[in-house]
Amino acid sequence: MSTVDDLRSTLEDRARAVDDPGASPRVVAVHERVRGLRRRRRATAGALAAVVLAAGVGLATLDPVGGDGPEPAEGPRTVGGQAVPATVSVLGRGYELSDEVTVGTGERTVRVALEPSEELRVVSLAASDLDGGSATLLDHRRGVARVLGSGSVQPPVPVYPGTGGLRVVLDGLGPDAEVGLAVYDQTGPGSGAVVGPDDVALFRPSAFGEELLAAGFSGVDGADPSQLTVRLDLDQRQVVRVATFCTAATRGLWLSVDLDGRPAYSRGSCDDEGMADLPGGWTSQERGLARGEHTLRAYLTRGADGPEVDDPTAVIGIGAYPEPATTTVAGTSVDRVVERDGRLWELEGALTATEDGEPFTRRIEADAEPVLVGFAFDGGIAGLEAEPVRGGGVGLTSDLVGSPRGGSSIAGQLLAGDTYEVRLYEDRGRPFEGSILLYRPVA
Repeated sequence: MSTVDDLRSTLEDRARAVDDPGASPRVVAVHERVRGLRRRRRATAGALAAVVLAAGVGLATLDPVGGDGPEPAEGPRTVGGQAVPATVSVLGRGYELSDEVTVGTGERTVRVALEPSEELRVVSLAASDLDGGSATLLDHRRGVARVLGSGSVQPPVPVYPGTGGLRVVLDGLGPDAEVGLAVYDQTGPGSGAVVGPDDVALFRPSAFGEELLAAGFSGVDGADPSQLTVRLDLDQRQVVRVATFCTAATRGLWLSVDLDGRPAYSRGSCDDEGMADLPGGWTSQERGLARGEHTLRAYLTRGADGPEVDDPTAVIGIGAYPEPATTTVAGTSVDRVVERDGRLWELEGALTATEDGEPFTRRIEADAEPVLVGFAFDGGIAGLEAEPVRGGGVGLTSDLVGSPRGGSSIAGQLLAGDTYEVRLYEDRGRPFEGSILLYRPVA
């Protein structure tokens, strides 16, 4: 069987399984990001008026430190009683401190209203003098960071354009507690990144611990925006993951990809799908590509098998990365290293969560550091639920993943300082076999 046939078969399986660790939590963020990209390109083409993103309305007042807008970050500044760095690097992209937000401690839940931005930003939760309490940052009801003990500065987490769901939940704070958010704006891509013609979309120099093999964007230096060719030169037989980016003003277009002159796969909804800042929508071949040169060509079509289409507003991107180390859990290939919430996480182990086809609850403790959880299953429509044992904690419910052959997904963080009851389930109540995946932060 040819490598193209292998790729096509694998793509069909993974399209059904949505077997992308990290796809579930990224869906909302990706759509917001690409809608922003698409709005800007259509405005340039005269198709849409400029769009202004509105900031969220707070449940309690948040006072930006400084008052007159972002200032240059010349050195460490104090946020939430903690010294925060002037610059940070998150997954290969640089950021500079632009705002400090003070979180009032008089309310249990505070909604954070950030200044509008069309760019990806990161925020860092900082707190001090908690006196045994906690401060938890939520993004669309998902826990993404928590400060415990006397206080700390948490690693920065991404904030996507249009995000209005940031909240800080305060629990058991001491009278002298200080809580705040350090907000960082982009300073540019990391060295080695391949950047699109809009200077926004990019393929990072590394992803999931693997170095970029090759990448490109259409429309660069006057090239055709509706098609793109990227060449790979492999020094050994290798399983390669192909990431794609696609946005266009014309609705209903598909992105089709050829490998070495033969059709490999098609992906729909070019007008509202795609990925900026990190590779997504990718797939790989089970047997790998042979050593030597290979050609990937991407182009727009009307439907999966329709004719090629030209769109002068389109941006197409292809990035190729080596497949990271994997292992098999519940008959499914699972990545040993994943990206989530601006960090790398390494697989620590897996817990069997079914017996004779029926799920049972597992208890998981997150002590000094969070645990990223996911799941793998052998077939059906599966999901994960996690509930903290103590009242008032932050629970977790994953998106459903469906496949007759099984699949895997990342659900989210079990925040430090809690014990959780975690359970898998099959949405139709059918028998299945599954395991809970446990990831720890990479130092």
